[in-house]
Amino acid sequence: MMPPRAVAVFAVVLAFAAAPPARAGADRDSPITVVPGDLFGHIGGPTVDLGATAPGQPGRPGRGASASYGHSGPAPVCTYTQAAHSPSEMFGKYREWHAGSLGGDGKVAYTRTCNGMTSGWVTGPTPAPGAAPAPILPSPAELAARAYEQLVLPLPVPRLSPDLQLGDGRRATVVGEHTWLWTEPVVWRPLVERVQAGPVWAQVTANPATLSFDSGMGPTRSCTGPGTPYTRAAGLHAASPDCDFVYPRSTHGQPGGQVRTRFAISWSVSWTGSTGTAPAGGRLPDLVSRAELPLAVVEAQALRQAQPMPALVRKEKG
Repeated sequence: MMPPRAVAVFAVVLAFAAAPPARAGADRDSPITVVPGDLFGHIGGPTVDLGATAPGQPGRPGRGASASYGHSGPAPVCTYTQAAHSPSEMFGKYREWHAGSLGGDGKVAYTRTCNGMTSGWVTGPTPAPGAAPAPILPSPAELAARAYEQLVLPLPVPRLSPDLQLGDGRRATVVGEHTWLWTEPVVWRPLVERVQAGPVWAQVTANPATLSFDSGMGPTRSCTGPGTPYTRAAGLHAASPDCDFVYPRSTHGQPGGQVRTRFAISWSVSWTGSTGTAPAGGRLPDLVSRAELPLAVVEAQALRQAQPMPALVRKEKG
């Protein structure tokens, strides 16, 4: 039986079941959703450093460019206490607070307390006579979910060539030219997050897989790698060896005479871990980090007429 005080606490918690539970990190922009079914907010969505996407500014490396390497976070230690009701009664009254199973015959309901806070109930085995609450270590998969949540992805750092600055300050490229696309190498590297609880551990690794470009005019481009920075040795009108885009028309007539392009890095995510006695691992949902870049597309002829400069000026790396 649950102690009277624990029953009271659990009743208070369940009284709020009608309201949607707040997720951890709800005060942060978190456009990526992860770990469906986490009712109690212990696992939030992975975050992207959106402060780097101020209007009119190219992206910059996010916090995770350095902070996500080998960081170890605390994992919750949970205890389970036999509830006053059977599983069927708990399902009837508190279905939305059901948080899984401890295995066994599933004939007993247990309240779950993690780090001193009641956080739902589970089904589990019929206890031995006189059994006391025992700390239950999280599984490697649960730790992997926590490590996944703690990942902070860096944003792409948009780079392109031609990269012109018009008289009114707008950044621009040229119609019909191969616009080379790339991101700074500092953001193109694996991110690692590790969480451990006693002998149980999990390590999540996010590897950058593709760089994609949304032209802002419909067509997109996906590149298998960070792109290649332009150098004069490539020639004035040369195509990029791995990542470029050719605009077929100008942005004349578009709002502000420009479009909002988007650079995005897709991350492939996997994890490894151990129960303390056996290895574990698997895949996790892919992640995406994005940065916007307002861009005008101009005709070379119009550019010559507006400014006393060569028809095309290529911008090299740096």
